[in-house]
Amino acid sequence: MLSPSSPPSPPPTLRQVAAAAGVHHTTLSRALRGHPDVSKARAEELRALAARMGYVPDPMLRALAAYRTGRRPAAFHSVIAWLNPSVKRAEWKQVRTYRNYFESAGQRARELGFQLEEVTLPDIGAGAARVASMLAARNITGLIVGPVPTIGLQLDMIDWSQFSAVRVGESLTVPRLHAITAHHSNGMFTMMQELAARGYRRPGLFMSRHMDERTGRRWSAAFLREQLELPVARNRIPPCLFPSVMANMKELAEWVQKCRPDVVIAIGEEALLPTLRQIGLRVPEDIGLAVLVQPPGEGERLSGLAENNAEVGRAAIDLVVAMMNRQERGVPRYPQTLRIDNQWMDASTLREQSASP
Repeated sequence: MLSPSSPPSPPPTLRQVAAAAGVHHTTLSRALRGHPDVSKARAEELRALAARMGYVPDPMLRALAAYRTGRRPAAFHSVIAWLNPSVKRAEWKQVRTYRNYFESAGQRARELGFQLEEVTLPDIGAGAARVASMLAARNITGLIVGPVPTIGLQLDMIDWSQFSAVRVGESLTVPRLHAITAHHSNGMFTMMQELAARGYRRPGLFMSRHMDERTGRRWSAAFLREQLELPVARNRIPPCLFPSVMANMKELAEWVQKCRPDVVIAIGEEALLPTLRQIGLRVPEDIGLAVLVQPPGEGERLSGLAENNAEVGRAAIDLVVAMMNRQERGVPRYPQTLRIDNQWMDASTLREQSASP
């Protein structure tokens, strides 16, 4: 007859592991959390010892610690750098979307006890490498690469092994860091569903090729996929992808008069609505107008999507802080992308939804 087996011994506590390592338990705790007060080499030694001894963090105690920490004012930890690849310091601040990213990231950083500091890269080359060396010398290990001005920008001259880094948007091609961005394809799916619910049957996409490329062509790809669901083939208007960043309103007028869409999908610009009215079209009686991004000014809001730019900025801080705590540095082997959903905004440039039967 087999004798009953003895129950397994409980895993060691934090204090028992610390005693075995000959360090104070707070030092071990910092090492396991990747705190910068403990060197990377020493932290790896302590984590290896904890793993060998079978130490497992108590999730309930972690939750309690997080609750207590959340009730205390955040203490200052260190600086997180916001790398501005625009060369000209004020260039990116002219774009409201980019300002929203930075301001919301700064607010979230302060909530967590960090300071967000803008750092402009003087040029793409040796200057960028010098800036990175300066950040490392200041013991700044957390980096957020802001939206880049040109598609295909490469920052391979920086030694990324020193930093926990993420990128906002997807225009930076090298290195492939973790990314936080708006969910462009899902936004287009939402757009097409909303238009169908309002009875539109001949949607047309009028968009900058440059802006579509910045999203990895996700806007145009999602539009073309949804177009396949239109029951009448002649209503599948080819997208008008123009080469410039800003729309040429004369081109818009000519395209609308030639292709006759019953609703225009575009990136929000102040001149869209006046242009349609100037060619004798009433909005929304004769034609609808829906935007993927709201116009940059403070004028009339347009029906369509509004990107959650504040959530993108906050998520960038949350991700880079988590990486710093885990001592995750360098270019990830398998980059991840977090896509933030957009919000639908009803305004006066689309007709109301069709009543259900």
